[in-house]
Amino acid sequence: MRKLTQHIGFAAPIRCCKKAFLTTIVLAAMIGSAAAGTVTVTVVDDGASNIGAPGTFYWALTNCHPGDTIAFNIDSGVNGAGPYYFMEPPGGFPIIHKLNNLLIDGYTQPGCSPNTGSMTQPNNAVIKIVIDGRNANDINMFSPSYTTNNTVPPIDNTGETNVLRNGFGESERALLAVYRSTNVWIRGLAFFGTFGSSQNGWVQKGICFARDYDHDQTIYTEAQVRTLQAYASGSDFHGHVSGCWFGIDPAYPNDLSKIGGAYSWITHYRCRDVNDSRRPSLPNNGLIIGVAPGSTNPAAEFNVFVGGGYQVDGVGIRQRFTGNRVGIMPDGVTAWNPSQFSAPLGLYDWGTWQHGFIEWGRFDDTEPTYIGTDGDGVNDAWEGNQFGPIDGTVVNQPTVLDMYNTSVKTYIIAGNRFGVDIHGTPFPHCSYNLANFAMNQGSQIRFGSDFNGVSDDLEANIVYNNNPDMGLGYAPSSIQEALNSGPGAITNAWFSARGNVMVNNYPLFNPDDSTASRFVNWWSNFVAYAAAPIVPDASIPVLAGSSTISTLSGTFLPPSHGFTNLVLDLYVPDPLGLANGIPFALPSFPSGFVQGKTYLGSFLIPNPASGAFALDISGLALAHGTKVTAAITYSSFARPNITSATRTGNSTTLTWTGDNGGPYTLGTHDTGVSGIQPALSGGPAGFFNVQSASAVTGPYTTVGVTLNNTTTITDRVIVRSPAVADSARFYRIAAPVAGMTTLCTLPVTLP
Repeated sequence: MRKLTQHIGFAAPIRCCKKAFLTTIVLAAMIGSAAAGTVTVTVVDDGASNIGAPGTFYWALTNCHPGDTIAFNIDSGVNGAGPYYFMEPPGGFPIIHKLNNLLIDGYTQPGCSPNTGSMTQPNNAVIKIVIDGRNANDINMFSPSYTTNNTVPPIDNTGETNVLRNGFGESERALLAVYRSTNVWIRGLAFFGTFGSSQNGWVQKGICFARDYDHDQTIYTEAQVRTLQAYASGSDFHGHVSGCWFGIDPAYPNDLSKIGGAYSWITHYRCRDVNDSRRPSLPNNGLIIGVAPGSTNPAAEFNVFVGGGYQVDGVGIRQRFTGNRVGIMPDGVTAWNPSQFSAPLGLYDWGTWQHGFIEWGRFDDTEPTYIGTDGDGVNDAWEGNQFGPIDGTVVNQPTVLDMYNTSVKTYIIAGNRFGVDIHGTPFPHCSYNLANFAMNQGSQIRFGSDFNGVSDDLEANIVYNNNPDMGLGYAPSSIQEALNSGPGAITNAWFSARGNVMVNNYPLFNPDDSTASRFVNWWSNFVAYAAAPIVPDASIPVLAGSSTISTLSGTFLPPSHGFTNLVLDLYVPDPLGLANGIPFALPSFPSGFVQGKTYLGSFLIPNPASGAFALDISGLALAHGTKVTAAITYSSFARPNITSATRTGNSTTLTWTGDNGGPYTLGTHDTGVSGIQPALSGGPAGFFNVQSASAVTGPYTTVGVTLNNTTTITDRVIVRSPAVADSARFYRIAAPVAGMTTLCTLPVTLP
């Protein structure tokens, strides 16, 4: 986005080329550098006659040590070619307790292999190790019962069982339990369940991560809890689940009739001290589901989820859900839709309790939780998720992303595919509620690209058919829910939706929704809050019919609440949404539901206080008769301004001011757990992009990405034939734009 940059040049005969590098934050390694050894499973657990026998999985869990690898080597000559179904014993498999840096690797089984295809190809993993709970056996996750579970030696919770709760109650059980253990990596397994049983008063889950204060009786403040990232007694910090299949029988990988379910497949709740309100709840920190940052083999870390009420259900911070196929079978084409299972399966009726794909919430945190691409330039093409359909006419609260409670959160949701198969073919219908966000002041959510020059196209979400066939007779919003405090008290909160591909969906925000708590009503008040209420859709910009392929003109609501910069994103509108939205005859959408199908470009609006613009769009080279729509992002970012630049040899050091509109810093806040807490400082909203060119007019190439306001660029001298020497080298700084995004305008045709 050239208009959002500042450049500076050096007139010096420098022979160089651009060297791209990335400064990334890499999470702690998942396996300790000095693994203790390998414990090999050679016997298939039958759940009855060989419980704890040498060579069983049960035996391996009770004979491994921190840093070990649990490997598999089932003799195919004796047991057949597999898959091998490891049946849960009565009381479940032993808890993984204080086994930091443990790796459970199903791909060590001969004949197994991880996936090699991208998210637009079938998942071709070969999995033969199945953790099977279809016999209705599993482990009780209620901590007071741990002394009676199959744990050798027993867990000593003496004096703690009536004080602490690890987040799980008596009705919750697991196929595999992780407790007080850090950096446990589970990969290459399949998980199969029973769909749960309300008759027995419990609900079966897949992998459950649990933590608590152990025997530490220290009274911590919430601010202190945030520093306990590697808490000595064991927090499930940086746990990793990758390359696994959930609800899928590996013997029938694309057969919908062979699905085995669970209430949720991966569950990571919070520890809460029920007897002492001064000790705040502990979140689960940094859980990675799918592709880890900096992975050397991202395709091998893809997970596939079907058959869960919630595929993932948790209470944590700094989580990553990246590179997962959800609600679609491994072939990437066959959709598992809860509407197909409205009749009872097993002992549960999907229509009464299925809610969505991901449910996360609670806990203030200023560092991002990622759903999809993180945009750091490493593996970005492999980090997006693929989400299948949920039929909103059948299930309860059909939400793909359910972000609940009143937490101050930072979500980056980018590079995902909603409602299309691997070939780009849309599924007939998806959830009519793409996401619920219970936001609070300080909440910051990016849905799509940040346009900082790094992986911008890969950060776009693709959303198709986010509606139950447009047949409800009313139009809810794709994005719903509201802030939990009045608009006059809101600070540091925004929702940015930029650069996405939106086709045949309900409006992203619906100003005509009469429900006062809906997101868009809060947004409109946020953008232009005044003593007197404003019309909810007043924030929708208007494109002038006099616009041409050279000049785009229009009007908009002047910003308030400290917004100082406005960016206009231009799109080709979606004809399906327009046509299918007309019958609803909504005042804000008289010509149908306007959304952007194809992103064209972004422009910084001069003089935001004027409420009008006339932008030069000739550089887009649009054809006569092109129909366009636009959305405006209200931002408080400070434009980059280079304050110093020094050159030594072939290295340039740049220092600049400016920010990206975050600010990812919270003032005093009250979580309702332990009273008012002091201000918290968080990380930046995105990256500063350092670009270089041999001419002031460009073209510019990214030569560095930094989180800081200073960097040193070293040009690499190369030999070219024929030799070419740059007469000058120019640099500029680009920052992502974070802020509140409007709805798209009614489209106009450019003559």
